Amino acid sequence: EEEEEEEGPFSSPLIFWLQQERKRKESLAERKPKKGLVFEISSDDGFQICSESIEDAWKSLTDKVQEARSNARLKQLSFTGVSGLRMLGILHDAVVFLIEQLSGAKHCHNYKFRFHKPEEAKEPPVNPHGCARAEVHRRQVKPSSGATVPRQSPWPPGQSSQRARAHSTLACPR
Repeated sequence: EEEEEEEGPFSSPLIFWLQQERKRKESLAERKPKKGLVFEISSDDGFQICSESIEDAWKSLTDKVQEARSNARLKQLSFTGVSGLRMLGILHDAVVFLIEQLSGAKHCHNYKFRFHKPEEAKEPPVNPHGCARAEVHRRQVKPSSGATVPRQSPWPPGQSSQRARAHSTLACPR
């Protein structure tokens, strides 16, 4: 019965989805693991493209779309502005602005930065004791230029701050 369901029309979308997922996993298992990125474009109806180049993946997608439109006798679409990098958003200024701020972006020596030019960060010298807290602290008191100037009192000569305060509280009505 299972073979009839797989070959014949699907009784439910769930069975169709499970079969598509099984096929996708089998195709992924058949592929040899490769170094680097692998771009995969897939849809719910079982369409799947895998490529090591984003440009090749989108090119084959647009070719398949044109072929499907031709088979359906529909007008051909123009994909002149479509490229893999544009579809990923890598060419959008806001995305480039954020990517250039990622940690490690300064290690991209062949890239010409547009928004955040990496600065040659000078590392502070290595402390011979390992850290600043391990060092002995010697406090040196240096006389400041204002230490010899006497402080002036805000009160008129002859009055202390206590007498002035007492005076002011007696003058207030109760």
